[in-house]
Amino acid sequence: LGFAVKLDKAVPFIGEEALEAQWGEGVRRRLSCLVLTDLNAVALGNEPVRQDGEVVARVTSGGQGYTVRRSIAYAYLPVELAQLGTGLQVEVFGEWVPAEVGAEPLWDPMGERIRG
Repeated sequence: LGFAVKLDKAVPFIGEEALEAQWGEGVRRRLSCLVLTDLNAVALGNEPVRQDGEVVARVTSGGQGYTVRRSIAYAYLPVELAQLGTGLQVEVFGEWVPAEVGAEPLWDPMGERIRG
């Protein structure tokens, strides 16, 4: 929630100490769009996201992107992993499905698919 608060204000809030500790340690996250390689694997939320065998985040939401023909999930990734094309894995119903950070937006700006 670092984007939503100003730490330089004199008004205390719940979680302020934890947020200051994270910022001091350099922990930063960015909401990122993940595109799963298996169209039939649909993340719904709270699934673990890993890289190199280590869990680095959890899916906040996911679903089938019907207009873009992709399985999509969103997760707050560490900034260093939130780069276009970063390879990750998402656990969907007990199976680790390859995924990568996708470019946004995923929609069809020219409307070519709907006219096709």
